[in-house]
Amino acid sequence: MTETHYDGYFFNDNETTGLYPDKHGINEIACIRTDLDFNIKEYWRSYVKPAPQIIWTTEASEVSGIVKETVNGEPEELQIANTILAMATGRGRLRYAGFNCKFDLPMISALSTRTIRREFGFVMPWLCLLEVARKQLPDLPPVWNDKWKKNQTHTLELVCKHLGIDISGAHGAAFDIYATVQVARKLMR
Repeated sequence: MTETHYDGYFFNDNETTGLYPDKHGINEIACIRTDLDFNIKEYWRSYVKPAPQIIWTTEASEVSGIVKETVNGEPEELQIANTILAMATGRGRLRYAGFNCKFDLPMISALSTRTIRREFGFVMPWLCLLEVARKQLPDLPPVWNDKWKKNQTHTLELVCKHLGIDISGAHGAAFDIYATVQVARKLMR
C-alpha cells in the first residue's frame, strides 16, 4: 500500500463570465468530494451571482447559456466561497482535481481572494484530467469545431465519447463535474 499525502479529491468545474480571473467571475459552480478511489462522497452545485464589478462576455454566455438574468436571486460570491471552504475543510486533506485545472483553480482562487481573503487549502499538485487524457490518449483524432473555427482533440466531450461516457448535457458545471469524475475513474485506476 502506498502512502499518500491526501485523503481524497476535491473536483471543481465552473462556468464563468469570461476567461480572466482578475476581471471575470464564476456564474455556475459544481464541486464533488471523492475518496482516493473516486467514489463520490459529497456533491454541491449552485448558480452564482457575481460581484457588481465582474465583467460578462457575450462569448462566455454563448458557451454556457448563462446570462445575468439567470443568476438574479442566486447566492452571492461570499456565500459561495464559504460553502466551498466548508466543503473543503474538516474532511481530511483534499487534492484539487478537475478537467482543466489551469482554468478552474485560478477562478475559485480569485473568488476566495475577493471574498474570504484566504485560500481553500487544497493539496497540490492538482490532478488535471485534461493533462492525464493528453498523456494517455495521445492519438485522439481532431474534430473540427465550426463555432470556434479550429480543430479540437482533448475536450471533455471528445474524451468522454472516446471512453464511452454519456456526454449529453455538456457545458454545464453539474454535468461536466460528474463526467470528469467518470474520466478519472477510467484513466486513473
